[in-house]
Amino acid sequence: MSQQKPAVRMDDRTFYEAKGDAMYSVRYMILQERLYKRLAGLFKFTSLFGGSAAFAGLITASPLVTGTSGLLITASTVLDFVISPEQKALQCKEARQKFQKLLRKADELDIAAFDRRAEKIAMLDTPNIESLRIPAYNDSMCERGRTDFVQPLSFRQRVIRAIA
Repeated sequence: MSQQKPAVRMDDRTFYEAKGDAMYSVRYMILQERLYKRLAGLFKFTSLFGGSAAFAGLITASPLVTGTSGLLITASTVLDFVISPEQKALQCKEARQKFQKLLRKADELDIAAFDRRAEKIAMLDTPNIESLRIPAYNDSMCERGRTDFVQPLSFRQRVIRAIA
């Protein structure tokens, strides 16, 4: 009977791995930022389209068009207010920029200082879209030339990745 190796690594973390974690965070923030910007654009488009339809319904004296467009505007406005996509996109942008700044200064730091700064950035209040974690990981692996570590995506991850 052969013994299995422990799942927990016992060796020290390398600077290459630390930088890789920061590169992953950049990709994760980029994907989330783009998704939230697209949601914000969708909500704006829906509100403008619904407003135009409501005006057309008023001009043509069509209560069905006016009522339907009013519901569309209401739903879009409520979703925009509840989700706050522009605010979340801004949070992702700020975190991304901080991680990018850290990566630019990486050569000036030792691994302990790098990790301390990365941990501070990771503590920022940012959204987390679970379905974008593996796509961000895959992107960061490809950027580093490590396509052998790319993981398969579930259907939901592929859909969210395509939207983002």
